[in-house]
Amino acid sequence: MKYSIKIFKALEYRSLYYDAPDPIPTGSKALDDFLGGYGVRPFNIYLFYGPAGSGKSFLLHQLIRNSFINPERRDKYSIYIDLADNFRIELLYKLFSLGDFKHCIKKVLYTRIYRLTSLLRLLDTIINRYDSNSINILALDNFMEVFKLEDMDPLEIHLNVRYILLKLHYISFNFKIPILLTSRVFSKLDEVFSDSYEFRGGLALRSMVNYLIHLSRSNSIFRASDPYGEKPSALFKITDEGICDL
Repeated sequence: MKYSIKIFKALEYRSLYYDAPDPIPTGSKALDDFLGGYGVRPFNIYLFYGPAGSGKSFLLHQLIRNSFINPERRDKYSIYIDLADNFRIELLYKLFSLGDFKHCIKKVLYTRIYRLTSLLRLLDTIINRYDSNSINILALDNFMEVFKLEDMDPLEIHLNVRYILLKLHYISFNFKIPILLTSRVFSKLDEVFSDSYEFRGGLALRSMVNYLIHLSRSNSIFRASDPYGEKPSALFKITDEGICDL
């Protein structure tokens, strides 16, 4: 498909951002502040990575639910694309039961994707068939798992990752929404005896997302940290009522 290139005057560009929807809160002020203030913001792609049990998928469920907190958002859709069987409908029902907008769970669109071609078709469907004001948020859980069944060399994977990210940036900008990605991690082979990790997707993902967040856990305390060490970490916890401050 063809994508059009839009050229804005400075005032039009400024107006575009001022007219954008409000950020979506996580439930933790510390985490919201870490993410730049007030939560995840339109026009941005966030990559959350970390080991199993670090809260990646829970955070996506929470943000899908929180995307309906603002009454002005409740007639829109929130989309969860699952690439590794991490979606839990019972968890989503539990989180929605805590608010006065339980009926909005009907506006959550879920799909399980196994192959790259299916993901590309789905993204094109979103671009071509949905109104630009009809979506709250788009989440792709364990993004790199889509390449698990593909017979591709590293260069092909790298180029396809960048191609998908270009589509996601197009969606984020034209639909004025935040996009959330998660990625699993692996230990660096040359640092076996350290806690150093690299996320799947490497440079292709690192260079094309707006925010890179490392999630980790120590007992019941969760930590969001900046892999570049440029700002303090955020500590939060996950309870029966969702994500909250310590």
